[in-house]
Amino acid sequence: MGRKTMMMKKILCYALVLLGMTTGAFAESTDPAHAKKSETLEDLSARITHIMETATLEGAAVALVNRDGVFWTKGFGYADREAGIKVTPETLFRAGSTGKSITSLIAMRLVEEGRLDLSARLHDVAPEVAFTNKWEDEKPVRLVHLLEHTTGWDDFQLSEYRSVAEGTSLAEGLGINPQSRTSRWPPGYYPAYSNSGPAVMGYVLEKVTGEEFNALAQKYVFEPLAIEKATFDQTEEDFSQLAKSYTIEGTPIENTRIWANASGAGAMSVKGLGRIAQLYIRRGEVDGVRLLSPESISRSETPKTTLASAKGLSSGYGLGNYASFDWKNKIVYHGHDGGLNGFLAVYGYQKETGFGFAILINSQNPSGMYQIQQAVQNYLYSVSSVPFEPSTVNDPDLKAYEGLYQAFTPRSESARFLVEAFSLITVKNEGNHLSISGLFGEEAARLASFGKGQFAPFGFPEADRIFYKNEKGQYELSMSHNVSGSAYRKVSPVRAYGPIAIIAFFSFNAVLAILFALVWGIGRSFGKFRNSHRWRVWNFPMLSILAFIAGNLIAAVPTFLTPNAYEILGAGNLVTWAILTSGILVPLFAVPAVIMLFRAKDVSRWARWHAGVATLSLVMLSAMLFYYDLIGLPTWAYTPVTYERYVAF
Repeated sequence: MGRKTMMMKKILCYALVLLGMTTGAFAESTDPAHAKKSETLEDLSARITHIMETATLEGAAVALVNRDGVFWTKGFGYADREAGIKVTPETLFRAGSTGKSITSLIAMRLVEEGRLDLSARLHDVAPEVAFTNKWEDEKPVRLVHLLEHTTGWDDFQLSEYRSVAEGTSLAEGLGINPQSRTSRWPPGYYPAYSNSGPAVMGYVLEKVTGEEFNALAQKYVFEPLAIEKATFDQTEEDFSQLAKSYTIEGTPIENTRIWANASGAGAMSVKGLGRIAQLYIRRGEVDGVRLLSPESISRSETPKTTLASAKGLSSGYGLGNYASFDWKNKIVYHGHDGGLNGFLAVYGYQKETGFGFAILINSQNPSGMYQIQQAVQNYLYSVSSVPFEPSTVNDPDLKAYEGLYQAFTPRSESARFLVEAFSLITVKNEGNHLSISGLFGEEAARLASFGKGQFAPFGFPEADRIFYKNEKGQYELSMSHNVSGSAYRKVSPVRAYGPIAIIAFFSFNAVLAILFALVWGIGRSFGKFRNSHRWRVWNFPMLSILAFIAGNLIAAVPTFLTPNAYEILGAGNLVTWAILTSGILVPLFAVPAVIMLFRAKDVSRWARWHAGVATLSLVMLSAMLFYYDLIGLPTWAYTPVTYERYVAF
């Protein structure tokens, strides 16, 4: 799973149910206070030790890599706090979605052997794999789309994150929730991170070779690279060899057995993950053993199946390998990250300098991981930086790019409403460069032009985003460092701010209604408002508002108070049916609320006016929920609608 997957699952849990009623990458940021430059390995070790203490991390393992191999490793903290077992460079951690790199390496080895064609149609190779693509005749799902996250499929839904029985095969796992594999836009248009793609590729690899996925990983990657004890199996014996993992509060987390082992169930030591980085640094050869050609390694680092890549952007998510950006030091890395069951993992390397790193931690603490990663990258910058001159140019079309841009390719379709409402950016022409800022007034980034619509923050060696016109002549912006939802479209202020305005309008009226209800109720208990009939126009609006609140509270409790919320929210049960019912009641009570406004003639003008405004906000909210197909959303299974519902292709 992706490095942000664990947090994403919590957000997804809540978003799925919140939206039912109401609705692997580095963040672009300024220099954080903790980003201290290290110049010696002793400095680096001391810095990581300090981070372990201040960020309350349980255990971590770090490896530094160059062309000659892993030249420094060290363990920090505890692999098992209760037993007093400390982390060593040989400690096994779950490595999450870094396993997608291994899946892609296996695929490329089969390509070089002539046993696999990435341009082949998935339906031709594995017709038994269920998926929906209404553009299949003209724009079919191809094997390459599975690895580049360009199928257009939704990410795993909550039912697909639930723990499965030991021995569950990829074929069996693919039957859990096939409706999530619905292409929301034509395959090969936009990247949107989906764990389903590599999982299906894992099944294809098994079918082509007749071998189980773990056996393929051992044969094609682990054994040639001398990576010991690494595995994609998930038996109780395998779990017993792992470090324990912990929540950010320090509570132990039980291991979840995921069916999609090819997407992120792997376990290995930091030395092993460092060897993966070394393989890429050495362009496919390690210790005299050539696993892949340099051309295959270069292909894995380069996206080829998006509109952005067709327009010339060479940065982004390739085949289980993506470009990420060290914003402080203005360095481009390649690699992957991952997260599963409280474990977080990341590896990265610089093609130009031949230096890289691997980090594994056993705490559900993305902030702590980021701090360690920044410390490691600062050290590598201090010992391996090379001068470069960005190839910037003057772009005569800067003014054309100005405007509001709205994200429209969410990783999880259930979160589309939240993404479209809050993922807004403003692009401004500053004369000789562009500035780009977020919805909440974040510090604007200054973008230098690399020509042909390509840009990057000043000082970066290569472009990381591109402006282009789509088939309808609309400007779009694709950002290579944000694979979870990288495409933005230029929109009008009404389209951009409409969802936020509706949320704000409803929220204001809901709070006001509750306050007035409390005042009215307390006043009634003291003999006030005895002749008031305001309840006739307020009963149904209040029931609608309370249904909304109840649904959100029911969703929030398992999401934020249980370590494995998807075990509850990913199945049909009393909790999820209550959430679904609450979502239906919101618009259901809004209808009689409108009727009563016209029938209740003996209510004061003020009460009718106030109730009318609140009812209007409920009607607007209900209409928006209907538009996004989110009324009565089953959190355990739903079928994503295709994107032409919102903007036709």
